[in-house]
Amino acid sequence: MKPILTLLALPFVLVACGGADSADPGSGSTAAPAAPAELVVTVWADPATGAAPVVSTLPAPAGAAAADFAPAGDVACTEIYGGPGKATIAGVLADGAAVDATFTRSNGCAIGRWDRLVELGLIPAGLGSL
Repeated sequence: MKPILTLLALPFVLVACGGADSADPGSGSTAAPAAPAELVVTVWADPATGAAPVVSTLPAPAGAAAADFAPAGDVACTEIYGGPGKATIAGVLADGAAVDATFTRSNGCAIGRWDRLVELGLIPAGLGSL
């Protein structure tokens, strides 16, 4: 009878001991603080002129996603020249995704990517276009 009681009592003893996932209200969080969601935006209206670029540090727009900063990929793009503008954007988005991308207006796909950044408020409208 004694072995049966021992087996029945064992689950209660193990539960009372707690586990590694039990919370200690006195301990603080050990997670590193999140990086600020900001982007450094550098825009050249026309790099060929040698004029200094416009450099801004901006908070990452709430609607921005990593896909907005990804290259167009292996797709057919119209060969329409949209202007001499060039922009680089580096930083961290609100969701923690790292961004380091270059944008031009060299073809239809690139113009679409540029226009999305204008919509997000990262590039001033009309800058870098013809």
